[in-house]
Amino acid sequence: MRFLDDADSVRGYEVLLNKDGTFQCFRWNDSFGSFTEISPVGNAQVGSVANGAVYEVKIVGDIITVSFNAVEECTYDISSISGTKYTTGNPAIAFFCRPSGDGSNPLHFGFSDITVTRL
Repeated sequence: MRFLDDADSVRGYEVLLNKDGTFQCFRWNDSFGSFTEISPVGNAQVGSVANGAVYEVKIVGDIITVSFNAVEECTYDISSISGTKYTTGNPAIAFFCRPSGDGSNPLHFGFSDITVTRL
């Protein structure tokens, strides 16, 4: 959320949903590879992600809210970390698969439906 990037920099807020159902939130700090983790308030683990799961993330003011299957699970307060607070930028979405020994295959991950809006 609130992303801006170009060939030399990237900045914004990212919420990861891992295949094991855990959430993580980061602020990208305007240079590739530089990021700061933001601690969650609430439940940052929902169990395994299954086909048909609905994952929603929104940011209003300083608060990022994460919902899973229509249940608000946790929030992240971007003012809880020091440094620049981004107030503008674009919505964005992506997915990836970390290499692991558990048989994860990036061909098994994706979106069946997606809506990205600016509030």
